[in-house]
Amino acid sequence: MGGINYSTLRTRTIEMNAASLPVIGLGLDQLDVLLITDFDTGKLSGQQIEAVWEWVQKGGVLLFGTGARGEDTLRGFAGELLEDPLPQPGEYVVNMGVEYAVDGPEGASIPLTCTEVPLNGATEVLSSDELSVVSSVAAGKGMAAVSIYDFGDIEDFCQANVSYIDNLFFNLLGEDKVNLLASSRGGSTSEQYWSVQSLINTGDVNKLPRVGLYVTLAVAYVALAGPGLYFFFKQRGMRQYYQLSVAVLSVCCTGMVIIMGMSTRFSGPFFTYATIKDTDSGEISETTFINMRAPYNKAFSVELDSSYTLYPITGNAYYDMTPMPKFTGNESPAITIRYGDESSRIEADGVGAFNSKFFRWRETKRMTGMWLYRKYQLL
Repeated sequence: MGGINYSTLRTRTIEMNAASLPVIGLGLDQLDVLLITDFDTGKLSGQQIEAVWEWVQKGGVLLFGTGARGEDTLRGFAGELLEDPLPQPGEYVVNMGVEYAVDGPEGASIPLTCTEVPLNGATEVLSSDELSVVSSVAAGKGMAAVSIYDFGDIEDFCQANVSYIDNLFFNLLGEDKVNLLASSRGGSTSEQYWSVQSLINTGDVNKLPRVGLYVTLAVAYVALAGPGLYFFFKQRGMRQYYQLSVAVLSVCCTGMVIIMGMSTRFSGPFFTYATIKDTDSGEISETTFINMRAPYNKAFSVELDSSYTLYPITGNAYYDMTPMPKFTGNESPAITIRYGDESSRIEADGVGAFNSKFFRWRETKRMTGMWLYRKYQLL
């Protein structure tokens, strides 16, 4: 746990290995920075490397620590990042910054095994005298950055000088990115949530009741239950049957209301959705935004086509003026998404009757000479 920009932004470290690294970019979506150090990226599968690069292209920050294992660390990404082969690692005296010197200017210099990395179109992030310590290169909406040292080699120094990492990440991310992450908007899909809500937060118009029929029935009931039946029985000297007839009429009208409302009722989970199809560079990208609701506050589940990537879209409690929930790790999830080979499954428990839950459903396909749009039945 650490802080950035005088702790206006708090950080948390999540350790991963080759087995736990996701194989789709969506699995990295909760991360802002992915740090790879003292690790052979050649052990990653092609899917994992593609997932990391997809995540970077969408705005992630990938940071490598090289040191004595620069070639191993960059092996899986060398084709995307390097303009020349890596030189052999060497011994350098790296000046970490005069502000960290205790006994004199030389007190902030430490000997480290480093690898100078020739990045394509690199921009300097941190320097030490004439040595470029950390450099970066833009990749889509994100960034890939490389340090000449292994971050494990400077662990003791960073523990004694916490502000060094603060400064590193502040320079790496930039002030605008840090302020965005520190704000209520950072790291969420709340902006997309409001757009999606206005798009699909409606219902099936075929389920709307026919107001004219209900008004006609109400007027007929008042007319019959009031003067109609009263004068009818009075003229025949049968006023003792008036109250009974009103009761029977009420039961009949109630039954008619129930029958008329059967077509407007939801018996299970229902969806409102909108699909957007884009074509670019020989690919078709199909994105469907789904609003999932149920007419009761009971557990239910829904299965969807597994060829699509399913992604939840959430709002922000800040705008709803609701207290921020505190998570202890012992809570039962309200929404669970399970990805299977044959289908993706959404399980909901206690989300409330008619409460909207928004999801994004996405698939990208290669175009051939001829192609057809596919229409899916949402279960």
